[in-house]
Amino acid sequence: MLSVLIVSHGHEEDIKKLLASIIGFMKVDFEIILIDNLNSGNFRTVFSELCLTDKAILVENIYPKSFAINNNIAFGIARYETILFLNPDTTFIDTTLSDFIPHVKNLSKGIYFPRLLNPDRTIQNSGKKKPNFFDQILTFAGIFFNKKRESPPGDYWYFGAAILTTKQWFNKLGGFDESFPMYAEDTELCVRARKYGYEVKLLEEINIIHNLGGDSKGKYKWRAVYSNILLRYKMMKLNRKNK
Repeated sequence: MLSVLIVSHGHEEDIKKLLASIIGFMKVDFEIILIDNLNSGNFRTVFSELCLTDKAILVENIYPKSFAINNNIAFGIARYETILFLNPDTTFIDTTLSDFIPHVKNLSKGIYFPRLLNPDRTIQNSGKKKPNFFDQILTFAGIFFNKKRESPPGDYWYFGAAILTTKQWFNKLGGFDESFPMYAEDTELCVRARKYGYEVKLLEEINIIHNLGGDSKGKYKWRAVYSNILLRYKMMKLNRKNK
């Protein structure tokens, strides 16, 4: 059994495709918890059209909230022990996740990341190195000069477009840090998990398409800067705590 948690910012067409792919490829019992962050989508009609009314819970925000807050709200509603956080710009193309669910109990404590694919089904570079001060300075510069810069590839943290975990371990980890207004929540989650001795691992046996359709850092420059400064502060604080 699986709880699928999705936060929408008006991505009605993307979510229709995602929900249809879940119906087509999910072979275990599941529920959908959808946060309509902008209260802008006709999702009750979508649920009805896809015959998901009995499997879906819709939360319509009165005012927008952050990625971290919305996902923590969805997590608090979830009924099932196995949890999948999903971006609205993702879709399933096979049953690899469904086939893996019975084996979730064999995983060590931690957070796990399905392999993300580009729309052409090539492997997406979703794993990154541990953030360092120099890389963050270069990222800041790229933001203000409108030059896109990706963090160096590695296996320290992964994109939060798809996160598989359990209620037990996500509760122990403390959920997403709600002090982040936008960006870096997934990075900080991986940093914190590692500092507490939890596992952070890519699941190469699971395939999910990720369209990289999220908001760009160039659109919310100061939020990106603030979040990266906050991430550096959190990393320093965790390092002091562990010494």
